[in-house]
Amino acid sequence: MVQLKDGRIMAISRLDKPEDQAKFSQQDARQSSADLGKTWSYEESEFPAISSVQRHVLMRLHEGPLLLCSFTDQRRDWDKRVGMDFKAADGHEFKGFGLFAALSFDDGKTWPFKKLVTPGGPGRDVPSIDRNHFPISDTEAESCGYMAATQTRDGNVQLISSKNHYVFNLAWLKELPAVAK
Repeated sequence: MVQLKDGRIMAISRLDKPEDQAKFSQQDARQSSADLGKTWSYEESEFPAISSVQRHVLMRLHEGPLLLCSFTDQRRDWDKRVGMDFKAADGHEFKGFGLFAALSFDDGKTWPFKKLVTPGGPGRDVPSIDRNHFPISDTEAESCGYMAATQTRDGNVQLISSKNHYVFNLAWLKELPAVAK
C-alpha cells in the first residue's frame, strides 16, 4: 500500500482464486480508499495476476515516483506463461518473463517504465525458493518469491525475494536494456 499525494491510499493486491481473477480479466486488482481504509473501490490494474509463492512490492521512492515490483505470470501456470512486452534500448519490443519493476510518476495512473529485474546476459540457472532453480538472461528473470523492499539513504532499492537479493536505483530503472533481436 502507498499513500498518494492527494491523501488517498492505493493498493495492488493478489487474487489467488481463478474465479476472483476472472472478475478483473486476469489482472491484479487495484484498490483505493479516500477515507483511510474504511471503504475501498476496486478496479482492474494493468498488471498480470500473480498467484501463490508470489508477492509484489508497492512503494514510493524517495525521489517521488511509485515503484511496483511483480511478476509477468502466475507461478502455478508458469508452463503456460505469456510474459509481457518490454522496450529495448534500440527501440524494439521484446517478450520478457518473470520479475519486473514498473515506475509511475503520476501516482499510479500510468506506468511508463517497465523493466525486467535481471542482470541480463546469456542464459544461466540461479537458485530459487524450495531448492529450485530458474533461468536468468536478457529476457528471463526470477519466476516467484515473497518479496520485500526498502530504499536506503544512498538511493538504492534493496529488493529481496524468498532467495535472492537485488540492488538497483531510479537511474537503472529508467535505462532501457540492450537486448539482442
